[in-house]
Order: sequence, then C-alpha cells, then structure tokens
Amino acid sequence: MRNILTFNQSETQAASSSAKRKKTTKVARKRSSDVDQTPEAIAKRQEKLAALKERYRQVRLQEKEKGKRTISVGIDFGTTYTGAAYVTSADDLPPVTITKWGKGREGALMPKTPSIIAYAEDNEKQKEEIVFGSNVPSESCSYVWFKLLLDDETNPADYEDPLMEQVIGSHIMGLPAGKTAAQLVTDYLSQIHKHIFTHLRGVLDDGLDITPLVFCVTVPAAYGRAGRQATLSAAKAAGFGTRDGDELICCDEPQCAILDVLHTYMNKFQKVQSPFQEKECVLNVDMGGGTLDAITYRISNLEPLRLEEASVGAGAKCGGTTIDREFFKWCERKFGKHFIKVPLASRSIGSKFMKEFEEIKCRFEGVHVDGEQEYLVGPIRMEDIDTDDENMCSSWDSHDSAIKISSHELEGFFEPVLRSTFELIWGQIAAVEAARMPKIQSLVLCGGLSSSPYVQWRVKEFVKTELKGSMRVVTPENPIAAIARGGAVHARSQNIVVCRKSRDSLGIVGYRSFKDGQASNNEDFVFLASGRKVVKDKPNFAFTRGEKIYRSTRRYVEATVELKESEIAKAGAVSQDLYASSSDTIPTTLDASCRKIGEMKLNLISAAQTRRKELKEQNGGRAPKVIDLPVKIEFAPGDDKGVLVVKAIANRATKVGQVSIEYTADPRAGIVPLGPVKVKRDRDD
Repeated sequence: MRNILTFNQSETQAASSSAKRKKTTKVARKRSSDVDQTPEAIAKRQEKLAALKERYRQVRLQEKEKGKRTISVGIDFGTTYTGAAYVTSADDLPPVTITKWGKGREGALMPKTPSIIAYAEDNEKQKEEIVFGSNVPSESCSYVWFKLLLDDETNPADYEDPLMEQVIGSHIMGLPAGKTAAQLVTDYLSQIHKHIFTHLRGVLDDGLDITPLVFCVTVPAAYGRAGRQATLSAAKAAGFGTRDGDELICCDEPQCAILDVLHTYMNKFQKVQSPFQEKECVLNVDMGGGTLDAITYRISNLEPLRLEEASVGAGAKCGGTTIDREFFKWCERKFGKHFIKVPLASRSIGSKFMKEFEEIKCRFEGVHVDGEQEYLVGPIRMEDIDTDDENMCSSWDSHDSAIKISSHELEGFFEPVLRSTFELIWGQIAAVEAARMPKIQSLVLCGGLSSSPYVQWRVKEFVKTELKGSMRVVTPENPIAAIARGGAVHARSQNIVVCRKSRDSLGIVGYRSFKDGQASNNEDFVFLASGRKVVKDKPNFAFTRGEKIYRSTRRYVEATVELKESEIAKAGAVSQDLYASSSDTIPTTLDASCRKIGEMKLNLISAAQTRRKELKEQNGGRAPKVIDLPVKIEFAPGDDKGVLVVKAIANRATKVGQVSIEYTADPRAGIVPLGPVKVKRDRDD
C-alpha cells in the first residue's frame, strides 16, 4: 500500500487557530476590534508586509554581494538558435556577446548558433562523435527543436507537421535511438558549455580557474514547472554550475530581454531623459524561431532597477520558421511534385536555396517602402517544369533556375506570425487591465524575428491604428542577442524582479476522515495503517494563477502520515501527487484544466524514528503499533533559481525530511480528484 498524506479538516483548523494565537506583531498593538478584519484589508496588510520583507532581503543580498567578483553568463537556449553573453560584476559595463560559433568565415560574427545536433552513429562521413550548431552539414541526419520536449506543457503531437519537417530537413523533436530528451539536450548543452569555456579561457587565461561563474539559462515565459526543472537538470548534467563556487539559475526569456533594454537605456540616458519611467508598465514580446512569448512588467524603481510582473506570461506556437513554412506551402501549391522531388538537402534550412530566402526575409521592408518587386530565390533544380502552365511559369525564372516571389506574396508569408503577435498583445492589455495595473506605455520587441524591418513596421502600424498610438515601440540595438545579454545581467543582479505572477494554480491531492454517504464507490476511499478510512475531497490549491509571488513567499501544508511500527523503514517512500490548473478561475471541481504535473517523494525516515521514540516514551516504553507522524510541507515558488522548491519541516526553521519532485512525462496522465488541504500562508505575503 502506498503511504499517503492525510488531512483532517477539524484538526487542521484547530492547529491553525493555535498557531494564530501564538503569533504577535510589532507593527501595531491595537485591540482586534480596532483593526479592519475584512478580507481586502487583510490582503492589503499582508502584501505590504511582504514588500517590506522583500526590500530587507534585497538590502542583505546587496551587502553580501559587495566585494564579490564573478563572471555572469547568460545562455539563450532557444528552440531554433542558441546564444551566450557574459559580464563581470566588477563594473556596470554592458554584456559581451559571444560571436564566434563555427569554423571558417560562416562561423565568425554570429551572435547565435543553430540549436541542432548530429551524431556520428547516424552519419557515416562524420568524423567527430558529436557536431552541433552551424558546423552541422545540411545533408546530415540531425535533431532539432528538442528543447520543447523538456516542457510538461508541450504536446509533441501539436508539432507533428510534415511540411515544417521539410523546411527544417529533420524530424521535429525526434530522438536518437536509445536516448531520452534529457540526454539529447544534455549532449547539446555540453557542446555549448565546452564552447563557452574555450572562449572564456581565451579572455581570462588561468584566471578562469579561480573566477566564480554564475550561469543563467533562459526559458520561455510559458514554460511549466517541469520544463524549468528539466532545463536546469540538463544544464547541470552538461557541466554548468558544477565547479566549486559556480552557480546555475534560470530566468524567463522576456524578462531577460526587458533587462537588456532597460540596462542599455539607463547607461545611455539620465533618469529624466530615459523613455522608461517609474510606475509605468512595459510589455515585452519575444519573437523567436519556433515560439512567441509575451509578458508585461511594471517598473517599480529605476535606480536601482526593480521590476514586478504585471501579468501572467502567454505564448504561441509559431515564430520565424513559420514564415519558412508558409513559403514551402506556397512552393508546393505553385510547383507541386516538381518542388517536392527536390532533395531535402537542397531545399531545407542550411541549403543555399534557404540561405537566399533567409537573406530576402531579413532585409524585406514591405510594399510601403520598396513598392511592388520580384525576388529571386535560388538556385534550385526542379526538373520538367511545365512551360504551358502559366501559373507555374509566372513564378519561375528558367534563366537563373530560381523561384520568383512578389512583395505581396512575401508579405503573406509573415501574416500568421503577425496575427499571433497581435493577439498576444491584446491579451496582455486585457490582463494588465484586469490586474488593475497602470496602462502599458512601452512595447519592447526582441528575438531574431524582431530584427526584421517589415515586422517592426507592422507592429508600429498596429499600435498606431488599433491601439491609437497608446504605447511606444522599442527594439534593442541587437535584438537577436538581447535575451542572452539580459540573462547575463540577471545572473549579475538576481534581485531585480521583486514580484512575479503565479503561472498556474498549484495543489496537492488530500484525504480526510471518511463519513458515511460521502463515497460513491470503493475507489473513493482508502484504508490507512490504523484501519481508519479516508476519502478524497474537492479541489484546493496552495497557489492560484495570477497570485503575487515574492521570493520570500511560502505556503505550508499541514498533514499526517500513518505508519505501522514495522514500516518505519518505508517512511522514505511517502508520496504525494502535484496538480496544476491554468484556468483563470480557480476550479471548484475536477475539470479539463486540472492536470497532474508530477509526484512529490518525501523521505521522512529520520522524523519517523524520532516520532517513534517520543511515542514509546509516552507509552511507558512500549512501541506503538501505529505511528502518526505530523508533517508540514513548505512550498517556495519564488526561489532564486527559478524553480519550485519543496521541503518537509517540523517548524519554519527545522527541516525534517528530504522532498524531491518527479515530474510526469505526460501532462495529462493520471488525473485524479484533488482533496482539500490545510494551506497556511506566510504572514508576510
């Protein structure tokens, strides 16, 4: 029988009342009758106390950092491209972007390298065991988009697109034989780790051996908790943060982009001259190769820089490669089998054909600037072109063996991505209004696609016409490197974002004492070691979507584990399921928004042995047949490393057990009813 946590509603209420009686406050000593006890007033006082504690924590962190000299490295591990930048803690200079990623001319002056990997066992002509990035030949059997396999919110079926696989020339999110997604990502990040250290060695020489490094791996804002933890674990396995004194953290990609922009403007302008001002909201849209991300921040303070999330981040499954897909779809519609028969090595990403299209795509400004023009994409060898087909011949240049595209057709390729971008912007505006935050004054574009002149113009036109010019549009000087640069800034000053919004509601299944008539069938209840019957109850959550999360925020779940005296050794196998809901409203019943995201494993052997000793002394030296072990589980969603941290404690200072989280591979697997738990909120949040 699986050991489980049980929750008795009356017992937990009594425990809560007892704990409240013990608490005192030094802020005020008014009689309870003189204090406003409405839920709104209580929430406001809790929020104010949380902000004060966070400010105190930041001061302590700043004092701790004084005199510490480190190199902070930002790693923008993207779906299609990866980049890195670094900065020293000794000054406030802007980060340095690594621009040498490959061999020869093509590898020089590249702010990023493709997120692609090839193994020798899959390619007979490949001499090295692993080749990555721009060094992978276009004809190689390779693996791409593997980053998305780490996220619990990603369903690979959503990306099964034969046309996109033709564009990329590889199976999207495919895995090598005998390797897991985590192992594949680790192999790729190992190559990135080796490359970064080679670069830093050239800069610092032997000084690298004694210089602590702080690595920040960026993740999409819409990533789930499993994706964040899996990314950190893969990076750790790849070597990041494993040296003595080194550290590894993660950070949201849009946050990094905002940090890069604000850091750049603060260095260029005085506080009064800066286009960004305190107390206003800034929306960031990260336009990557495979995904779009959007999130809004409120600038709490400029000197020193402090931000808080004004909305929950959102994303879309499209990006720069979607434009390539639209181009391929158009080619198939125009040329049919003639285009399909061209070998993938001659028409997928990395081929001369697609490199030419990439150049046209990047410099395209739109009909409003260049007028109606024709662009030649080639060369490409298509056999047996039907010269009698006017539709086909109108888009074919037989002299240069190239495909002709008009300006209007090229604009059409951008449309799906732009449409999704505008939807995300509308969504953020609504979310900020619902949170009663100040209106958005600035819109920051970042990511590789945001460097497109046409994309920038369309977004500005959207703001001008649809939003009545209500916000300014800002693009970083080097938008493709903004996330890596911002990651380095975050790694150097980890206390910039003081408050976040919970991405989802998080809860755990609980059991309470069974009463006749509460269970409909035998599957609704279970028997504990004492023979007591307990039943699952309605959903409840420790955190709710959109709730403010400070780094000091804690939630406590009080529970009891019943063990037979002979099963103390099994106290290391206590488990509890974790559930999440992305619904904007808190579910009161189990619905489609509730999903199991993983399982907590609690090792309580030491605590169980101590409890057994206590009960034995109370029983005159007789060992009890059943041990009831009180447990308090602490949830820390605002941990500095960017992941959920859970531990079992006897009180707020004493840790009594190890807790690990095993995230489920299938986000929809094992959905079971949630139970009510006793959720205690830290007094200062």
